[in-house]
Amino acid sequence: MALVEKRPRSPTGETQLVVKKSKTDLALAGIQRTSALTAPIMSLSGHGGEVLTFRFDPSGKFCASGSHDKDIFLWEVFGDCKNYGVLRGHKQAVLQLQWSPDSENIWSCSADKTVMLWDAETGKRVKKL
Repeated sequence: MALVEKRPRSPTGETQLVVKKSKTDLALAGIQRTSALTAPIMSLSGHGGEVLTFRFDPSGKFCASGSHDKDIFLWEVFGDCKNYGVLRGHKQAVLQLQWSPDSENIWSCSADKTVMLWDAETGKRVKKL
């Protein structure tokens, strides 16, 4: 069973989001671990507010997190879980994210009553509704 755990703010004021899956959960379910992840725990830090939404892209290579700080962070899943982009444009908290089936775009919706379409590679806003 996957867990998402919010850790307390770091001394720099950043909230950390930790996604983890225990080895015992996999063993109990009789599932063989096939992931190429370096570790089953990813520590993603950088948001200045609570993380309200988190999504993996369909390929499983990238993920995105949206926060009360109005930003969307784009992350690489493998290796050092590097933050490769920050999408800014919402005026209030980011409430929901959704990747396109081809992983090229991300839809976001916000408490500011807007929906935005983003290019996940360039970080540019494509459309605002």
